[in-house]
Amino acid sequence: VRAFRAEGRRHIAVASFFLAPGFLPDRAAELAIEAGAVAVSEPLGAHPEVARAILARYAVGAVELVPV
Repeated sequence: VRAFRAEGRRHIAVASFFLAPGFLPDRAAELAIEAGAVAVSEPLGAHPEVARAILARYAVGAVELVPV
């Protein structure tokens, strides 16, 4: 955020890729706002698309563990 602000950008939004709320996402948001971000998204949480992506990646990995 600071680098973008130094380049003259004024409207910077930060997307959070944290899966759950807590100290780390709160601190990251706090630091982004202090650095000049105008908005920070909430953690992704239990969004259905996140669950689908995790399950799909697990399925691919699990297939590789099964001897054929």
